[in-house]
Amino acid sequence: MTHPTIDPDLEELLRARLRHLAEQAPASDSEAVLETIATQQTRRPWRAALIGSAAAAALVMGWLSVAARDAIPPPSDRYTVGTARGPLPAIPDGWRWEAYHDVAVAVPDTWGYGTSGVPYCAVKDVAERTTVGRPGAVPLMGCSGGLQPDMVAVAGTFVDMSPSRDLRYRVPKVADGESTGDRTTRIVGATAIEVQARQPLRDQILATITPLPVTGANGCRRDVPLVDDPSWRPAAQRLPRPDPVTDVAVCTYDIGADGGLRAATQLPSSAIRRTVEALSSAPQGGTPDRSVCSGSYGDQVTLLRMSDTSGRTHEVVLRYAGCAHRGIDDGSTVRALTKQALADVLIGPHRAGAIGMEISDVVP
Repeated sequence: MTHPTIDPDLEELLRARLRHLAEQAPASDSEAVLETIATQQTRRPWRAALIGSAAAAALVMGWLSVAARDAIPPPSDRYTVGTARGPLPAIPDGWRWEAYHDVAVAVPDTWGYGTSGVPYCAVKDVAERTTVGRPGAVPLMGCSGGLQPDMVAVAGTFVDMSPSRDLRYRVPKVADGESTGDRTTRIVGATAIEVQARQPLRDQILATITPLPVTGANGCRRDVPLVDDPSWRPAAQRLPRPDPVTDVAVCTYDIGADGGLRAATQLPSSAIRRTVEALSSAPQGGTPDRSVCSGSYGDQVTLLRMSDTSGRTHEVVLRYAGCAHRGIDDGSTVRALTKQALADVLIGPHRAGAIGMEISDVVP
């Protein structure tokens, strides 16, 4: 029997990644290790398919890519790789901006949210699929005709954003500006954007792709300290009363060297009062650390930027991804995470990845 061969460089990258994940929790804490590797396994009906065996299978299947910083495809000449200085341009009524790390793209307001690279046969209703996808856990399964066919009729309509380095192991290879079927791929900086839609909608979406300015999108800045320093606290000030609050920007960031603004949205006006009230009424003291914990902040954090009628902005940090330092932090007081405070916040593109089992009842 001839065994499949594995690219030595790819194998080493995977081994290094698995070692890193294992170091995030003591060997005696098997639950912590599984929580780190199996993102959202407690909240997905297909969670059994997301355990560590997915990583090994991916080497053979070739569809789950591994980070490789030395092979980022070059961006198109039509885009500026650096950070844009000014605000985002105007878009048509009925459209909204979506941001991911160093890129922004506009889509119709009616679109929902999904996960980049999810197999089409795992989608309940492909005919109704119109989603913006970001990296996350996907079910390990095979679909007839491939995992993501480039036809709307088969795999639906979507904009998927992911690190461009992931294209290194894509089969077949994908280049910037390449179009196949109903799909066109663009690369801006370190981000790949795959737009799958029928014309003329596809070209309308492609025309909006732009580098994300420092000012960010939807009230969320790109250049916050949290990305490199998850211990950062906002300027100390009391949480505002609900009445003066006019809008709340929900800003989620990936933490670390490859991190950045993951998602930026505005809290619906109908949810502002109950969210501000829930934040203020949460018990003081923060959420207890896990009994066996390495002090990790996790890989994701959310910042709320609440503007009031006086023109002031109140910032609140929500920490939930690690096994320590969890809670609602307004810079002066740390409160415990509560179901009411997170219910309208950690949803859609802000949905939490890996979390501790002990807080699964308060995180949506």
